[in-house]
Amino acid sequence: MNSKHPLRSKKPKVVKELWAILLGYKLTMYHMVKMPQTIESLQRNQLSFTPC
Repeated sequence: MNSKHPLRSKKPKVVKELWAILLGYKLTMYHMVKMPQTIESLQRNQLSFTPC
């Protein structure tokens, strides 16, 4: 990941919080991909974080 602002904090509390945010994001995306496979009437492009 090429970021203009690399993370410089190595404090355990900050690192733990960042891992929790990343895990939450990855789990959300995983379920957004898996949901259309379990509900036949749902298309992957119907899922969004923003209201339609």
